[in-house]
Amino acid sequence: MDSAIAYAARRQSFVMQDDAARELYEMRQKAERDRRSELEFALEKGFLQGEEVGLRKGEQKGEKRNALQNARNALAKGLSHQLVHEITGVDMETIAGLAGRV
Repeated sequence: MDSAIAYAARRQSFVMQDDAARELYEMRQKAERDRRSELEFALEKGFLQGEEVGLRKGEQKGEKRNALQNARNALAKGLSHQLVHEITGVDMETIAGLAGRV
């Protein structure tokens, strides 16, 4: 038998002889299980929060890309910078930069 398993078996036998020692042992085991459970829950919660943040950032990036494309299209159709700004929400400085490339 593996020495670590044999040691654990001896410790278990010793602890189980005394009611107070067994109760203390069981309390420690429960505390350890509770701690592991809390850590697993926190880890899962962290993953979910990270996923939500990533999705939000992706949506924002897509919305910005879409607004810029709409601004380019509007400028190509000859709309004024002010009207493009009002329609797309893209700032005037960016529109001026886009207008130089259209």
